[in-house]
Amino acid sequence: MPGSFQAVYNASKSFLQSFAEALQEELRDSSVTVKSLMPGPTETHFFRRADMEDTKVGAGGRGQGGPRRGRGEGTPADGGAGLGPPVVPISSVRGVVTLRPARPEDAPAVAEIWRGGWRDGHLGHVPGELLAARTDDSFDVRAAERTGDTAVAVVEGAVAGFVMVVGDEVEQVYVGPAHRGTAVAAALLAEAERLVGAGGHERAWLAVVAGNTRARRFYERSGWTDEGLFDHMAEGPDGPIHVPAHRYVKRLVDG
Repeated sequence: MPGSFQAVYNASKSFLQSFAEALQEELRDSSVTVKSLMPGPTETHFFRRADMEDTKVGAGGRGQGGPRRGRGEGTPADGGAGLGPPVVPISSVRGVVTLRPARPEDAPAVAEIWRGGWRDGHLGHVPGELLAARTDDSFDVRAAERTGDTAVAVVEGAVAGFVMVVGDEVEQVYVGPAHRGTAVAAALLAEAERLVGAGGHERAWLAVVAGNTRARRFYERSGWTDEGLFDHMAEGPDGPIHVPAHRYVKRLVDG
């Protein structure tokens, strides 16, 4: 929370908590557990050195707001009697991202996310022929038709994003507006990579239009390599539509 006269201190704690929560979500399918300890005021040499021993927070055990006794300066308490609150896994305080194959009843939610996300990333960056083909109804139709190619991320019972994988291509990656900037996108991309690898492919690829800089930065941060411009053939109602795009690739196995 904000703290008057200690803005940098409170902002730093907020960053560390957010960073730990993001790491926990990214590593939730591994054997690594990320934990964050927020014990409140803890009895160390800080209060003496800061000449704060006569303040409420620095008054030791004499007041309800006094610091808790730790196990030495810089050493986190372990949640025993008289110590700070127990360390808890981040996944217990934030909504968990669940990945699963899409179901027919997911199609309306997938279409809504797809429609908005496509417009955000493509308007002004694709040929008019493709823009004309991507009507509102086209997303509803394609979402229903492509259920078998789709995996969804679910947060608190609602679809938060989805990926579509065909062969070695990660064809679509979209996240709902409320979940952009969270761990949902990284979880979906990792699932897409897993699906490509499970299909026997050593390398995955995807296409991104040049003007979609946000998506390009995301893929580059995720270990994908830009192989340059190529003529992407996007699905159209009367056949493929030529769309200039960047081809990104990622090797899925070592060697």
